[in-house]
Amino acid sequence: MTEQVTVAPAGVADAGEILTVQRAAYLVEADIGRLSVAPDQQGRGVGARLLAAIEAACAGRVDRFALFTGADSADNLRLYDRRGYRVVAHRPDPNGFRLAVLEKTLVGSARRDA
Repeated sequence: MTEQVTVAPAGVADAGEILTVQRAAYLVEADIGRLSVAPDQQGRGVGARLLAAIEAACAGRVDRFALFTGADSADNLRLYDRRGYRVVAHRPDPNGFRLAVLEKTLVGSARRDA
């Protein structure tokens, strides 16, 4: 079963899908993908609040979070590091830009559906 949850600030109609919870017998992972914040809203803590909202929406339901960002996006990498994410791989995007793939594994996860 795949469940999709969209998190966006009020009034943002084009925020798009930023979270898909993948359910499997052995693991439940929140695949965030790429978290994007409008350029005029960057540096105001919007990304941190969105990430916190995603994590809260998945509380007790996932064992791991996964996402990606530009490998040279120092501000994004700092945010994710502060939130407990670790770079697990690098890969190119379709345009050849280098991406960092990050994961956060929850220790002692107590999923409600486990």
